[in-house]
Amino acid sequence: MAQIITAKSGYPTIILDTTTSDKIVTAGNYSNNPNTRSMHDAATGANYQVPATRKLLITSITVTFAGEDNASGTELYLYNSNAADSATGTLILNDMKVEPMSTNYPLHFTMPFYCEIPAGNYVNVAEVSGGRLWAGMTGVETDA
Repeated sequence: MAQIITAKSGYPTIILDTTTSDKIVTAGNYSNNPNTRSMHDAATGANYQVPATRKLLITSITVTFAGEDNASGTELYLYNSNAADSATGTLILNDMKVEPMSTNYPLHFTMPFYCEIPAGNYVNVAEVSGGRLWAGMTGVETDA
């Protein structure tokens, strides 16, 4: 099982256990209109669902706001949900908003982020303002 160590900065460091089946997971999804979608496993392209008897420790998120010439900007929410493609469950990232911007000047960033997602759940991306964005996460799948 992965070991979690909290650094002085407050962000956790995760140490993989090489004697177990810990694995790095990368998943993400794109949106260009108001909707909610589950993140897709980068290895399979399918909705990523935490397997039974496992949990996912998210360690970072990456967001690209590709811009939209509109007055409302773009808003992003992330959910820990037991339903695929659904804005239900526990809100784990609340209202990350980028003000109106041109499609010629996208904003791309990765930031440390820590959240535990239990077995059977999905990480769902809700984009509510009609802009274009891609959201992804990296984490460790480990024994629950």
